[in-house]
Amino acid sequence: MGNDSSVLWGVGAAAVALLVAVSLVAGVGAVSADSHTDENPEASVDFDDQTTEGDIVTVDEVTVEEGGFVAIHDSSLLDGEVVESVIGVSEYLEAGTHEDVEVTLFEEVDGAEFDQSELDEDSTLIAMPHRDTDGDEEYDFVENDGGNDGPYTEDGEAVVNDAHVDVEETDDDDAVFSEPVEIAVEGLTIEVGPPEEGDEDGVYTDLNGDDEVTVLDALLHAVVVTAVEEDELDLSGEQAEAVDIDGDGDVDYDDALEIAEIAHEEG
Repeated sequence: MGNDSSVLWGVGAAAVALLVAVSLVAGVGAVSADSHTDENPEASVDFDDQTTEGDIVTVDEVTVEEGGFVAIHDSSLLDGEVVESVIGVSEYLEAGTHEDVEVTLFEEVDGAEFDQSELDEDSTLIAMPHRDTDGDEEYDFVENDGGNDGPYTEDGEAVVNDAHVDVEETDDDDAVFSEPVEIAVEGLTIEVGPPEEGDEDGVYTDLNGDDEVTVLDALLHAVVVTAVEEDELDLSGEQAEAVDIDGDGDVDYDDALEIAEIAHEEG
């Protein structure tokens, strides 16, 4: 049930803690820039309760009068962890209203380091519109310890909206690769993955399942090809299709070269 944009969302100690926290955000983020007017620009955000796989959340609607971003904070914001609570941020948003803004969690937040790639349990998250105070269209709030790109405020407090996010349980039995693949070639046995999709397009370019596509994945794919050709590894039809990177109907070394090219482009 997402609440209307407000500074205080709820009653009791948790709401008071959030009020204190967002007040602190407003303070540390109050850096002026010549490109902004002296008037306080307006923003609003609607963030409804939702069920996700834990790596992406959707902000239903956000309005930013002067452009900026919508950041996602975890519940440590309630404990005063103003900067450290940022776990995701949108791309730069032009001035105006934006609907269904997807925010990827635990990646691409400059200055932040994460030890997880997705939510591991149901959580309350807070959406907060941020200004682009330095005008570079890059979210620098965390990297500058709150010195740049502070939140939009209303009556002196940060504009926020909270949502309860349920993490959908996935059935590993339905996964293309539900467990690591053991490959024996020339007397050497290695364990790969389980492989994962690179861009959620059904193509499994991330062979070792580390959420990155690198040259190592290309090398591992070549090992898979060798094992298949030497009858040391049997792939199901679905698995073979998943690692047929170039889509030509064959699992071969050309697919490994395709992964190497993808890794080069992304690197």
